[in-house]
Amino acid sequence: MDDVAPAATTLLDADKRHLIHPLHHPKDHAQAKIFASGSGAMLRTQDGKEYIDGLSVSALWNVNIGHGRKELARAAAAQMEKLAYASAYAGFSNEPAIRLAERIVGLAYSNMAGAYFTTGGAESNESAFKFARYYWKRMGKPDKVKIISRSYGYHGVTMAAMSATSLPGYQKMFGPMVPNFHQVVPPYPYRWPGNGDAGIGAADAVEESILAHGADTVAAIICEPVMGAGGVIVPPPTYFPGLREICDRHGVLLIADEVITGFGRTGKWFALTHWGVEPDLMSFAKGVTSGYLPLGGVLVSKRIHAAIEDAPMDEKFMHAATYSGHPQTRPRDGRAGGGGGREAGPDHAPARRGRRAAAERGYAVPGPAADDAGGHSGPDRANRWRIRRRGGLNPRQDAQSDSSWGSANGRTPRDVSPRTRRCLSLGTAFLVSTPP
Repeated sequence: MDDVAPAATTLLDADKRHLIHPLHHPKDHAQAKIFASGSGAMLRTQDGKEYIDGLSVSALWNVNIGHGRKELARAAAAQMEKLAYASAYAGFSNEPAIRLAERIVGLAYSNMAGAYFTTGGAESNESAFKFARYYWKRMGKPDKVKIISRSYGYHGVTMAAMSATSLPGYQKMFGPMVPNFHQVVPPYPYRWPGNGDAGIGAADAVEESILAHGADTVAAIICEPVMGAGGVIVPPPTYFPGLREICDRHGVLLIADEVITGFGRTGKWFALTHWGVEPDLMSFAKGVTSGYLPLGGVLVSKRIHAAIEDAPMDEKFMHAATYSGHPQTRPRDGRAGGGGGREAGPDHAPARRGRRAAAERGYAVPGPAADDAGGHSGPDRANRWRIRRRGGLNPRQDAQSDSSWGSANGRTPRDVSPRTRRCLSLGTAFLVSTPP
């Protein structure tokens, strides 16, 4: 152990000299932890200390099945030995990409037909915006270019994705934003003014924005089914059915940003299923590989897929990326992206955790009841986390407990257990990961 500390110090010095981190500032990184290994829900640092992984599991919502899954490492090694890389540009393909596209389309909404692969969530949303604009140009409506998003929404921080994101801290030093992105109020019951239904009111706000800009100029609205970084905001049950009807009435595409909510996070394969709604486009990432590989993508509906397939040569889909359709994306044992086979499906352990967490907060979530008698040891523990925030998941609980939280200046809430390993402050919201 005595030999490990100097090595960690040397690594941190090299890190400070050469590595630029996401959301970087030297003061935030002065005492950085350097992780060396992980198992289940635990991470071990270079100096031998263990931490409950609240960063990957909750604040970044991606390691759905836990660290140290050796079967995934074996599958990746076998694929690398067989075919390390091959282009998936038109005219070329590979079996892993084909099988994964087939698998994810089969798991997703019934109106989905095709998959385009990316390397992460922001790239997926950038691609979704291009799909939307492409579709309307193919339909002879080239003026439909505007994208509507919601306040508190997070869709990534590449240029177009950042322009759809509505958390000003991410935008301050990188403006101006891309034109033709517009925000509306979210379905946030706790902070909704007046006594009306926040779901109906927020859906009406989208319609008002469409009418104000002109339906002939609006391509799509992008929504997280449950708003993540903005505060884990669960919409009222009236919101998404109302929003779907408004989009259909005005000819606006609905993009579901399921980067966080996909692959069992909410108790269903994909979250809009809870409200009986199907999107026109769906972006995904994170849980598709449980963070083991950088992978994301966009699913497109049958009508958008048909627009691509039926296009004349001079209107072909000229969007591309070197790593789209990388052969390392092969599905394993029924789980997209190479996840653990036995736990796959809407009744696998992460999905059961999602249903139980929702039930604890007073939400009726369809699906079999979670069984606490199921094994919680090892990797299965990774999703046994509760996500709390200032503003909470349940408005009634919010009103009773809001005073127990610190203000939005970075102070940690007073009622957090000493076992807590991560508190992420985002403006007016705290996302806190605590063990059960």
